[in-house]
Amino acid sequence: MSEATRNRRSLCSHTCIDEETNKWVCRKDTNMPQASGCNTLDGEKVEVVLEGEMWPKLNVLPNEMIATPQGQRMFPNFNVRVSGLKPMLNYFIFLIALPFSDRKYCFSDHSQKWVDAGPADEESECNLYYHPDTPCQGLAWMKKPISFKIPKFTTCYREGNMIEVRLGQMYVLALHIVELSDDPTVPNKCVEVVFEETKFVAVDSFKNEAVATLKYDRRGRTPMHEH
Repeated sequence: MSEATRNRRSLCSHTCIDEETNKWVCRKDTNMPQASGCNTLDGEKVEVVLEGEMWPKLNVLPNEMIATPQGQRMFPNFNVRVSGLKPMLNYFIFLIALPFSDRKYCFSDHSQKWVDAGPADEESECNLYYHPDTPCQGLAWMKKPISFKIPKFTTCYREGNMIEVRLGQMYVLALHIVELSDDPTVPNKCVEVVFEETKFVAVDSFKNEAVATLKYDRRGRTPMHEH
């Protein structure tokens, strides 16, 4: 066991906290459990519904998210409704940017499309953001939409509300739910719900004018300057 592994405390089979840096990270020694829309957690069906009309409109372009060293706020916001949790149990909830492809892409001005640019760079393990209400009882999570308004995409990890991504690489957003066991001898259980309509390419500035225009029309200001 490496020194880095010894300094990490697992929350579930796929997430852990680095006790030296106090950072939540994704474990790279296991594949994330992926589902679309709903899955089961401890035998109960958990359903997660993504809200927002912009996601499918952007997905067909496809979507782009600006990432900078200082961090760029995500737009549109990621808002979901969750059902099927146990009302009195506590849950951790994370937003994760999962790699959608093992390739890197560049935008062709000629074809106005993203084209293959070779193998992807190694991904960061700091690609998740925990909701500030975490941990919280299932009843509270299910009462109202769960909103992620402040996460920022960064190209180099910084303390705070940052999700680290690699420029030119494609990602998809997922909600990772960890059910905390009320028995210390029983491991926590987790489920992950992936939303393919949130797929995006990480960029340093918008490449497709259609993406910039759609976001500009919705926000009322130039999105590439929003921090």
